Amino acid sequence: MKRFVIFMLVFSFILHPVLAEYVELTLSYPSNVEKGEEVTITFEIINQSNERLWDGAIMIEESLMNKYKPYIQSDRDYQNNPFKVAIIEPGQSIKETFVLTFKEAIPLKEVKFNIVFKCGKGSCRGGCRPFYLEKPVSIALLEERAEAI
Repeated sequence: MKRFVIFMLVFSFILHPVLAEYVELTLSYPSNVEKGEEVTITFEIINQSNERLWDGAIMIEESLMNKYKPYIQSDRDYQNNPFKVAIIEPGQSIKETFVLTFKEAIPLKEVKFNIVFKCGKGSCRGGCRPFYLEKPVSIALLEERAEAI
């Protein structure tokens, strides 16, 4: 019985700081879209931790953009000009939207990539330690079919 109580006490000390470290990245996007149509991917970063998030950048995974850049159209270059945020205070959130169009010539039936959030975390200016979070995106690309008359 003593071992169990000691174990629970130690476990609670370990678990408590982990719970306080929670930062959430939520995504909203269509599960499928026709090639050539505009796709809106809305993300929200919620700082539920006890620390500030500093100098954050939110971007689309580089490997997708490097490999399929000729097939992806957007008004903004999300790799060289990502969404940036100076500070997200504890309890605060930010919401923004990526807008992309996958051209009809893209050689994929489904596009899979990650939305990446990088920042510093902690009370130090710029963050005491680096923080990295990514969330997967999977969108089926449908081809427009000509209707038979």
